[in-house]
Amino acid sequence: MMIAGTFKLTNGTMAISEKDRKSVVLIPAGACVVVVDGDIEQDKLLKVRYKEKVLLVRPADFRAALDLVAEPSTL
Repeated sequence: MMIAGTFKLTNGTMAISEKDRKSVVLIPAGACVVVVDGDIEQDKLLKVRYKEKVLLVRPADFRAALDLVAEPSTL
């Protein structure tokens, strides 16, 4: 299922920088992220925007950290 929207994380999670795929970024609990692209059921990584950076997050990690802020839209 494709998801898009703004989400508030209740737990922190790790992400990978899309730019070089070597930098690990910690997204703290309470942070708001925007899902840019990804199928939470089929893709290995979701593309999210946090603090003007595009990051990659594993769907399982995203689900574990999630607290819904905006109803996701199905694309």
